[in-house]
Amino acid sequence: MKSDYSNLILNIGGGNATSILDLANMVINTSGLKMNPIFVEALEGDIEKSLADISQAKKYLDWEPKIIGGFRSPILSKNLVITPA
Repeated sequence: MKSDYSNLILNIGGGNATSILDLANMVINTSGLKMNPIFVEALEGDIEKSLADISQAKKYLDWEPKIIGGFRSPILSKNLVITPA
């Protein structure tokens, strides 16, 4: 890893967008629990979509995201409450 840079601001993420619903389904499927997502109204100021630009981390740190245990980096899209089925 290159470490001769200072004062850099870098985004770290998975490099792919993942919806809250996809993330919830990954958690539900991995846990083995029978749960159903329930959608609620978004709160004021909630971020609808987000995807980190990780190009600077790749360039300056020679960094690449890795998938651990089948999970990908999440993206915020909707408020979600998970309750038992």
